[in-house]
Amino acid sequence: LTSVDFYSEVTRKEGGIDSVKDWYRLFMVPGMFHCRGGGVPDTVDWLTAIVDWVENGQPPDRLVASQYENNDYMTGKHSGLLRTRPLYPYPNVSRYTGEGDISDAANWQVTEPPVIHNDDIKWAWDPK
Repeated sequence: LTSVDFYSEVTRKEGGIDSVKDWYRLFMVPGMFHCRGGGVPDTVDWLTAIVDWVENGQPPDRLVASQYENNDYMTGKHSGLLRTRPLYPYPNVSRYTGEGDISDAANWQVTEPPVIHNDDIKWAWDPK
């Protein structure tokens, strides 16, 4: 939740999402625990996306998260692909197209959420 609040603060101070999308994007992984797990597609090649952005000027518009039957986070070895899901820059979300295998990221599309909430959360330590 604090990642969303921080993103909200930055975009507010910089003049909105369009003013930061060339250098700052937030990708949420629905259902994922703090760093990994949760029984959801939680394996993402973050490094390649960052390298492509920094070294090749190609910001990520879509990442694919995978869920495996056997996933060894320490070695990076996995087997038994269960499903994939696309991730889009916040606040956009993935929505199933209604056609094809629901476990295949190719059958999902980017969607704006019906309501964009005010994510500027006032925390107890907020000086304002």
